[in-house]
Amino acid sequence: MILTLTQCIGGLGIFFAGMYLLTENLRLLTGRRFREAVARFTRSRPAAVAWGVSAGAVMQSTPAVTLIAISMLGSGLIAVETGLAMVLGCNVGTSLLVVVASLDIKILVFALLGFAGLSFASTRLAAARTVPLIVFGIGLVFLGLDLLKDAVGPIAQQPWLRELLASSGSSMPLLFLVGIVLSVLTQSANSIMLLAIALADAGALTFNQAVITIYGANVGDSMLTWVLSMPLRGRQRQVAMFQVAFNSIAACVMVPLLVVELAGGVPLVLALARQITVDPPLQLACLSVMFNIGGAITLFPCIPWAARILARRYPPPTEEGDAAPQFLYAEAAAEPESGLALAALEQRRLVSFMPRLLAIAREKPADAPARIRQRRDSIQQLSAAINEFLDRVGERSLHAGAYEQLHAASSKAELIDEIADTIAELASAAVVAGRHEATHRLSSSIVEGIDAMLLTAAEAMGPDGREELDVLRTMTGDRSTLMRRIREDYLAREADLSAGDRRDILSLTIVAERASWLLHRLAAALLEESRIEGGGGSAQKTPNL
Repeated sequence: MILTLTQCIGGLGIFFAGMYLLTENLRLLTGRRFREAVARFTRSRPAAVAWGVSAGAVMQSTPAVTLIAISMLGSGLIAVETGLAMVLGCNVGTSLLVVVASLDIKILVFALLGFAGLSFASTRLAAARTVPLIVFGIGLVFLGLDLLKDAVGPIAQQPWLRELLASSGSSMPLLFLVGIVLSVLTQSANSIMLLAIALADAGALTFNQAVITIYGANVGDSMLTWVLSMPLRGRQRQVAMFQVAFNSIAACVMVPLLVVELAGGVPLVLALARQITVDPPLQLACLSVMFNIGGAITLFPCIPWAARILARRYPPPTEEGDAAPQFLYAEAAAEPESGLALAALEQRRLVSFMPRLLAIAREKPADAPARIRQRRDSIQQLSAAINEFLDRVGERSLHAGAYEQLHAASSKAELIDEIADTIAELASAAVVAGRHEATHRLSSSIVEGIDAMLLTAAEAMGPDGREELDVLRTMTGDRSTLMRRIREDYLAREADLSAGDRRDILSLTIVAERASWLLHRLAAALLEESRIEGGGGSAQKTPNL
């Protein structure tokens, strides 16, 4: 009995280890090129559903595929309706694992593990080890499920388990709830479905009890996505909540059909499964697929309507619009000179958003930390889009001058990222210091000073910005002596400051000093960029739009 229990635990462990290898290595393949290719393929809703089915079948993780769709949505590669269609297909694709695992595929599993494992011995394949790791992960997933199925049979014959199931198994709603809870606890609906199939095959559960448990496990699969989507807002939240709602809506369709079939004897889904195969475990696996297909068929025509409802329920915040590039588009990377000018406009727009971080510090709302984090996230998304665009420009064949401009633009992008991190840190420190009477005045003065520097920097990055660039260089000159004198004078004048207040002053002035230094470096970078572009009296050239 101990050996059987350990085999059951080992099977689960091998299954989750395989899922980890599979998802982590597939994530390495889902870079920019992959997402751009998916965006081109999924321009119609049927194509998006087909991609979702394929991705779900391969990745075997509804939350993982949903998060890929969410990241593409955040990058502006797809629309909300396309993301919803991907989610529909993903649910159908992940359920196919249950069908495959219900078959006897030991030979295929051992072959996958063997060939993938042997490839690790070759040093020549070290650079391309991602694909063998994915294959090895798939093999581990099926091996773990096979061990789990073999272990469940003897466990199901134990008298204590049969008595437990007999005492509670007559309640179909209870088994539906058990399926939900176990799916949430294990974070794997497929493993719970296969467990129910194995228990039914061993006689511990009736066929109908296994069906309702499988339906419950499908509903529980959405809970993990709900937890992961908690920090999301706007359109990304819309796609995540559509996935959360999918299995609940599917249950509202499929459970009544099951009740009607069982109570009224009307041939519906159970009869269809029996027409497909005479093997009871495979029938149960087919019912799991039907559950998701039923939900997908129900919701596919409703995608535009669902998108409107979700948009009203989870409206995009202001910063979500800020995170989307306004000047950049994929085709512009093919024309490096124009593309770099557009990137410069986007970088100026990015810098112009930074004072909004300080506006939060000025207002000091109760949810200031969360608002600062959300604003910083939107700035990071826009920065990532700019960096990806510059990478695409760098993939083109450029002349020497264009390479120099690209290097200057990339260096400026890194510097702007550092400035954004520092301003976010400064805003957080100013919120803390500004809530105390002893440090409020200093906090307000520093916020206003850095805010003026940021506004000047944004102006200096615009057309005819040479005068503002000179002002920025003057404003951000050597500030270390000034900040040190302010800090020392303030601490000496306010002798009754607490240790916490003194720590806040030290933190605030140090971060402000770093922000000023970084903005001075930005001024130097803008001056160098102007030199590379030939001077002309402006910090950058404006493309003909």
